[in-house]
Amino acid sequence: MSPNLFAYTDYRRFLKDWFEARAGRPSIRGFAKKIACSPAQLSSVIAGTRDLAGPLAEATAAALGLDEAGCAYFLDLVQFEQGETRTQRREALERVMTARRFHQAHRLEDAQYLVFSQWYYPALVELARCVGTGTNPAALGALLTPSVPAEQVAEALTVLRTHGFLVEDAHGRLVPGEPNWSTTHDANGIIGAALVGLHRWILERAQGALEDVPKDERYFGTLSLSIPSAALPELRRFVAQFEAEAMGRFTERAEPDRVFQLSVQLFPLSRSTRP
Repeated sequence: MSPNLFAYTDYRRFLKDWFEARAGRPSIRGFAKKIACSPAQLSSVIAGTRDLAGPLAEATAAALGLDEAGCAYFLDLVQFEQGETRTQRREALERVMTARRFHQAHRLEDAQYLVFSQWYYPALVELARCVGTGTNPAALGALLTPSVPAEQVAEALTVLRTHGFLVEDAHGRLVPGEPNWSTTHDANGIIGAALVGLHRWILERAQGALEDVPKDERYFGTLSLSIPSAALPELRRFVAQFEAEAMGRFTERAEPDRVFQLSVQLFPLSRSTRP
C-alpha cells in the first residue's frame, strides 16, 4: 500500500517511502521514463541534491496516481520547499496545514508549528509557571503584553492542553508539561518556517520595547566582534549554551510572577576578508 501523502510535510521523503512501499514496481527507471526525465535526475530529487521543476512536479503528481486533492497537496509541498519568494512558501505552507487538518493527518509536529507560529502560545506556557495566574482566558489575555483577546487565549489553551504542553497538577492548576522547553536552533521544515515567523515578530516587538518599556525592565546589548570564520560554530554553541543555562538557572526559582522574552541575535556584518 502507498503511504498516506497527507502525513508528510516533505515531498522527497514521501517519494522515497512511496517507492519503498511498492517494492520496486515501478522502478526508479520506469517511473522516470513515465515522467520524461532521467533516472539519475529523479534519484537526485529524492536525495535532495536537485529540485523538482514546475512541469516535472506536475508530471510526478499525475504519475503517482494521486486524486485532485492529493495532486494539489503534493504540489504545495514542492512549492513550500522550492517557492521563489517567502510569500509563495508561506502561502503554500498555509494550504498544506489546512489540508492536513481536513484529512486528520495532523500530528505533534503540527501542534509545534501552531505553538511557534503565535508568540503568545509559548508565553502562556511560561505564564503557567507564575503564581496567581489561574485559567480564565480573559484574565490571561489581559496579563499578556500586548494583550490577546479571550477567544484566542481559550483556543491556545485547548491546543496546549491537547498536546501536552500544559497539564493539570494534583491541585487542578495548569502547569507546563515539561520542565523546560525552547525552540531548536537548527529546525527546518514546517517547524523552521514557524520559527522564522516567531523570530520576525520578536524582532519587531523588540523595536517597540525600546520605546515603551521602562529602562529598568529591559536590557539591550550588542557586540561587533571580529573572529576567524572557522570559530563560528564554536561561537554558536557558546550562545546556545548560555541560553540553556539561563533557562535552567532562572526558571527553577520558586514562585515566578512574570514572563520575559530573552533574545540573542548573531549575524555577520561583513564577508570574509580571506582570499
